[in-house]
Amino acid sequence: MRKKAIWLVSAIVVVCGLFFYHQTYFSYKTLNELHHFPVPRYAKLVDKSNIAYGFNWPQAKEEDGIPYGYKFILKRNGWVQTLREGSLTEYQKGDHRISLICTNQYLKILLQT
Repeated sequence: MRKKAIWLVSAIVVVCGLFFYHQTYFSYKTLNELHHFPVPRYAKLVDKSNIAYGFNWPQAKEEDGIPYGYKFILKRNGWVQTLREGSLTEYQKGDHRISLICTNQYLKILLQT
């Protein structure tokens, strides 16, 4: 009985780990136009200009900012947070800077350089 419980707990941990891995790594894509800045794969592009991209994205929350998984992917891709004021967060990678404005269910990404 004890072996079955250990196997069950181990299987649950592995399945949860695989789910987290999939949700984190495959939920974002990089855009060449934004210097390979990761954007949510399932966000719907609703407005685009030379320096800005606007997305409808249900996970975006003004009070909480972007989800932890998105922050992890940004950090993993070399983007460093340089400023956080309200709904505005700025990231930098080398000479490139990106401003990210997060409101309820809307994400705006602005190219600074």
